[in-house]
Amino acid sequence: GHLHLFLYWIGAGTVAGQNGVQVRFNGDAGGNYQWHRYQFKGDGASAIAGLVGDTEIEAGEVTGGSPASYAGSGEILIPYYDETDFFAGVQSESRNSRDALASGQVQTITGGQWLNAAAITRIQCFPGAGNFVAGSKATLYGLA
Repeated sequence: GHLHLFLYWIGAGTVAGQNGVQVRFNGDAGGNYQWHRYQFKGDGASAIAGLVGDTEIEAGEVTGGSPASYAGSGEILIPYYDETDFFAGVQSESRNSRDALASGQVQTITGGQWLNAAAITRIQCFPGAGNFVAGSKATLYGLA
């Protein structure tokens, strides 16, 4: 069996502007998630955000299809996904181009957890608003 799950994704959204990439487990849409994010932008600015009691973990960012062909991409690590002694933890990293300028390049690092000790049997990955555009994809790997 596998001990950890690793999800790679790439995509853009249907809603203009930047949009969070959200993650939920086992169909749980209740306020059972907490996360914190560090965001670094090409203009030298940085931001810290986080939520407790959220309905998902914001694990990255995508652009709403403008400029054309721009996409966000990232990776999400879920260590010991079938562990039932502790809450499920998540670590993610993503990059996104908000525009064609150096100042529009964004890197995010997120950590969070699902406040449930159940084994993870389902992962939902979706934009915070709208949908992913055609060509967006994700691949899930099991790691020993």
